[in-house]
Amino acid sequence: MSAKMTAERLSPGTRRGAEIVARMRMLLEEKRQALLLLSAFLCALSLSAQDFLRLSGTVTDANGEGIPYATVSVHRENKGTHTDSEGHYTLRLPAGEYAIVVSAVGYERASKTAGGKGEKALDFVLRQTTYSLHEVEVVGRNEARKKRAEGYTVSSLDVRSLAPSVQNLTGVMSRVSGVRVREEGGVGSDYNLVLNGLSGNAIRYYVDGVPMEALGKGFSLSNLPVNLLERIDIYKGVVPAELGDDALGGAVNVITKRGGHNYFDASLSYGSFRTFRAEVSGQLVSHRLGFFLRPTISFTSSKNNYLMKGVELWDPEAYAYVPRDVPRFHDGYRSLLGQVEAGFRDRPWADDLSVTISGVTSYKEIQTGEKQTIVIGEGTKGVTSLGASLRYVKSNLFTPGLVARLLASYTSGRTLVTDTAYRAYNWDGTWSKSGFTEVTRREKSIRHYDRPQVTLRANFSYDLEYAGRIDFNYLMSVIRNNRYDDLDRQFVPTSDRMDKHTFSLSYAQSFLDDRLSGSVFVKDYLFGANLEQKEFYWKTGYTEEGAAPSQNNLGGGVSMRYTFSPLASLKVSYERGVRLPVSYEFLGNGLTVLPNFKLRPEQSHNLNLGLYGSALFGDRNHRFSYDVNAFGRMVSDYIIREPAGDSESRYTNLFATNVFGLEAEADYAYRDEWHATVNATYLDERNNTKINRDGRPELTYLNRLPNRPYLYANFLLGWHKRDPLGLKGHRLSLSYTSSFVLWYYLSWAAYGSKESKQVIPTQFPQNVSATWYAPGDRFSLSLECTNLLDQTIYDNYLLQKPGRAFSAKVRIFLH
Repeated sequence: MSAKMTAERLSPGTRRGAEIVARMRMLLEEKRQALLLLSAFLCALSLSAQDFLRLSGTVTDANGEGIPYATVSVHRENKGTHTDSEGHYTLRLPAGEYAIVVSAVGYERASKTAGGKGEKALDFVLRQTTYSLHEVEVVGRNEARKKRAEGYTVSSLDVRSLAPSVQNLTGVMSRVSGVRVREEGGVGSDYNLVLNGLSGNAIRYYVDGVPMEALGKGFSLSNLPVNLLERIDIYKGVVPAELGDDALGGAVNVITKRGGHNYFDASLSYGSFRTFRAEVSGQLVSHRLGFFLRPTISFTSSKNNYLMKGVELWDPEAYAYVPRDVPRFHDGYRSLLGQVEAGFRDRPWADDLSVTISGVTSYKEIQTGEKQTIVIGEGTKGVTSLGASLRYVKSNLFTPGLVARLLASYTSGRTLVTDTAYRAYNWDGTWSKSGFTEVTRREKSIRHYDRPQVTLRANFSYDLEYAGRIDFNYLMSVIRNNRYDDLDRQFVPTSDRMDKHTFSLSYAQSFLDDRLSGSVFVKDYLFGANLEQKEFYWKTGYTEEGAAPSQNNLGGGVSMRYTFSPLASLKVSYERGVRLPVSYEFLGNGLTVLPNFKLRPEQSHNLNLGLYGSALFGDRNHRFSYDVNAFGRMVSDYIIREPAGDSESRYTNLFATNVFGLEAEADYAYRDEWHATVNATYLDERNNTKINRDGRPELTYLNRLPNRPYLYANFLLGWHKRDPLGLKGHRLSLSYTSSFVLWYYLSWAAYGSKESKQVIPTQFPQNVSATWYAPGDRFSLSLECTNLLDQTIYDNYLLQKPGRAFSAKVRIFLH
C-alpha cells in the first residue's frame, strides 16, 4: 500500500498529530546539533591541556559553611575563578609556583602558596570582616543573605529550626514579604502561592533543583515532611536559568538535608478538628563505602469539621433563610507518603549517584464546589502516585571544571473521582433529591484519570576560571492523560498527550573583587499536544484536528548586583519570560476544572530592582537587616481561572495584564533572645486589555484583577531563653505572629453597583506558639494556637477557612 493511500486513511486528528511530532522532531534535531557543537568545544578544551597545575578546594567561613561566589585569583596576574553556590572551586594554571588570593564581600582576604603540577587540594577559611561606621559594625552574610548576592530577588528560609514546631511549610512561607499562600479550606485543601503578583502555575516548585512533579502527583509543599528539609529558596519574578523550567512568576526550591551523619527523627502531633500527623525519617551512612540510605514515611489525617459561620439555612418557622453556624460534615482528608533514597556520594566515579522510590496515596471528601453556596455531601476524590528517579552528579567530567547533573524519572499518577449521588445538600447535612450529581452536576460517574509522566533533565556547568561560568540546561516533560469511567457507559475513553521541552544557556561573571557580579541567559520553550477529549467542545475548544499547534517561544534575561558596602547592595534583574500551560490548566483536573485546548502560553517582561543590607551595633548585641524591592510585570496572554458554571471552572487567557508593586522587610534581633520581623507588600494588578476578542471595548479595562489581595503585611515577634527556670541545657522559645490583608472585591469592579458586589473583608489573624527543647535537642514539645481571636477568615472565592485551633507536637531526634 502506498504512503499516500495510507495517509489518506488516517483521521484528521492522527494526521495532525503526526505533523506535530514531525515538527517537534525537527526542532529537537536543531537543538541536538547545537549540543554536538558544545560537546566538540568542550572536548577541544580538554585535548588542548598540556602540563598544568589544577587546584581544587572549598572556601568556608569560621562555621564551616561554604561561601558562594568568592573570588579565587592569582596574585598580580589576570587569572582566577569563583566558587560555586556551595563554596567549591577549581582553578587550572600552567605548571609553576603561585600565590593564591581569596576574597569575598564581608570577609577578610586570605592567601596561600601552591606550586608544581598535577592535582592539588587547597582549602581556605575566611574570617568575617568588621567595619566601624559611627559605632555601627557590619559583618559577613549568613546563608539567607548569601542567596541575595546572586543578583536575583530571592528570600532564603532556614527551616531546620522549624522541625520541632507544629507549623507546615505553607504557613511559614506566608510570612515572607511578597508571598501569599491562599488555601481553600483546612488540611488537604488546594492552595495557591502568590509571588509578587503572579501566582498559580506561574510558580514552579523544585526539590534540590529538580522539578517537584518528578516525585509524582500528590507531592506538594503541604505534605513534605519538615524534618527532611534544610532551607527554602524563594525566587520572585526572574528565575535562574539553571533551574531550567518555564517559571514565569517565580520559583520555590526546597533544599533537603545532605549531612553525612546517622540520625533518627520521629514526631507526632494532634490538634483541633481531629487533625493528626506522624512523621518518621532517618539516615544510615557508611563513610568507608560512601553509601547512604534515607527512608521517610509521613501520615496525615483530619476531619476538618470546623465551624462554618453565618451560612444560610431554611427556617420553616420564619419561612425564610436565616444565617446559622454549623460544622463542616463532609471534608475528611487522609494521606500517606513514603520515600526511600539510596546511593553513593563522594566517590571517584560520582559525586552523587542515587535512586529514589516514592509513593503517595490520599483520600479527600469533597465539601463544596467552586463557591461555598454549592454544598456536597457524598462526592470523593482519591489520588495514588508511584515514582522512581535516578540522579547522577559528577564534577570534573572529562575535563577540569565541567560539572554534570543528570536526572531521569517516571511517575504514574491516578485520580479517582466518585460522583454518584443525585442529591442537593444543605449546610446542616439535610438533602433533597436532584436531577443531576453533586460534583460535576451531570450523570453518575466513577471517573479515572491516569497521568503517567516522564521527566528528563540534563545540566552542564563549565567553569571558565577567571573568564566566568557557563551553564546549559535541558528539561523534558511528557505527560499522558488517560480517562475512562466505571459507570458512565456513554463516556468515551480518551488518551491525550502533552510535551514540553525547555532549553537554557547562561553565562555568569563577577568583577572588582566580587563587588560587581552578573549573569545573562537565554531560554527556548517548545510545547505541543495531541488531544482526544471531545465532550463539551464548545467549552474546551476541541477541534477535529485533535492537536494543539506546536509552539516555539524564546526568552532571556540578565541579572546584576553591586555592593557599595556591606550596609548596602543594589540588585537588578530583567527577563522576557514564557510560561507554558501545565497539565492541570490545559487538560483539566478531572473534577471541577474543565480543559481548555485553546490556552496559549503566558509571556511577560519582568523587572526587579532591590536594595538590601545588614549591620551589627551596640557591642554586637543588636543585629539589623533590611530588604526593599520594586517590581513590574507586563504580561500578555495572562492565564487566569474563571467560573464556567456553578460547580466548574476553567483556565483562560487575558490579552494583557500589568502588575506593579513594592515589598519591604526589616529584621531586628537582640543577642540570641529577641527577634522581630515586619514586612509589607503592595500590588497594583490591572487588566490592560482595551479591546476584547469580539472587537468591543473591554468593560474591565484598568480594573484591578478580582479575587486577588493587593495589600498585605506580616509581623513576627520571638523570644528565646537558654536554661529557663535554671534547667541547664534546656531551651524555651515563644513566638507571636500576625498577618493583615486589606479587603478586596470577589469579582470585577466594573460589574454591578458597589452595594451588590461581594467583598472579601479585611482580615487580621493572629497566632501564638511555645516550644521546649531538652538538652541536645533530643526531645522537644511544641504547643500552638492559630487564629487566636477566632476571626472569620476567607480566601479563594469567599471560601471560609478554619477558626481558632489548638495543636501539640512531640519530637524525638537521635544523632
